[in-house]
Amino acid sequence: MRAGGGKQGVDYEELLVTATGLLGLKPKEVWELTPHEIMLMTEGYLRKRQQQVQDMLYISWHVEAFARQKKLPKLEVILKTRAKQIKKRETDMDELIQTAKRKGLKGPWDR
Repeated sequence: MRAGGGKQGVDYEELLVTATGLLGLKPKEVWELTPHEIMLMTEGYLRKRQQQVQDMLYISWHVEAFARQKKLPKLEVILKTRAKQIKKRETDMDELIQTAKRKGLKGPWDR
């Protein structure tokens, strides 16, 4: 990324393309953020997409696994197992937010 100031510069055209295209920001919103904030938002978006792909693979695998079963397990058993996994993920996120608050970090939880 470079613009004017050498190796460490920012390619503002690429920044604008990424922020408006990938993140869906309006040009006015882009200029209210620093390049670092946009980079962090892009990283968050990419992590979210990665999780979505993993979720789709998880679903696809189970669809095929269930299609091969002669007798399906009870739906209640499957849902309870998944609910436990989701609850653990929510608990992990709550712990991360509490740690960030203790360290004095600002984030979307302050809004």
